[in-house]
Amino acid sequence: MRGTWTIGRIRGAPIALHWSLPLGAFFFGRMAWAPGFWISFAVVVLVHELGHALVVRATGNTVIHVLLHGLGGECSWDGEATRIERACIAWGGVWAQLVLAAIAFPILYLAPPSSPLLYSVLAGFTWSNLYLAAFNLMPIPPLDGAQAWKLPGLLRERWRAKRARRALASRPAAKVLPFARRLSAKEAYPLEDDGPLSNEAKRIVEQATEIAKRAAQEEKERKN
Repeated sequence: MRGTWTIGRIRGAPIALHWSLPLGAFFFGRMAWAPGFWISFAVVVLVHELGHALVVRATGNTVIHVLLHGLGGECSWDGEATRIERACIAWGGVWAQLVLAAIAFPILYLAPPSSPLLYSVLAGFTWSNLYLAAFNLMPIPPLDGAQAWKLPGLLRERWRAKRARRALASRPAAKVLPFARRLSAKEAYPLEDDGPLSNEAKRIVEQATEIAKRAAQEEKERKN
């Protein structure tokens, strides 16, 4: 990559610094002399992108590269991720930042370092870190918040699907057909999308339809 310096690798994927990273640190540091903040900014960006990379790996996908630049960074990945997995990957950076803040806060307030530089770095790992996390969670592309805030709705949809599957399994066959019709109507527009059925909803409706057909056949045979 042009204008970058590779500082390490994660499972073979390069972690690179772009020449614009120091400019970003200077800008976010209010263009003041703040070497402690500059260091903490670079570390926070690295932790954030590694958080994305770890969730990418945890979901069985492949990290292509991690790039740290003046506007933050990017974790490029490839794979067949579900909608929930994509939302979790978006949250991964902020989750990593929260872990960093949870470690830094007790040190800063219970055992503050005597070195002004170290104190400034730790301070950057706390409040400045949280401010950057909050900014990144704004639901505006290309910020992570545009994808991350879909997670609650997706989890709610999955919970509804599981509840519907349990209900299907517990109902007598003769009662499945009207339930399947109601389910199909409910799932026609899943939560926040006005698009087609999710794959999970499709599977449930298909199961309901199959059970309903068997119920109708049984009813017909009884009448004959």
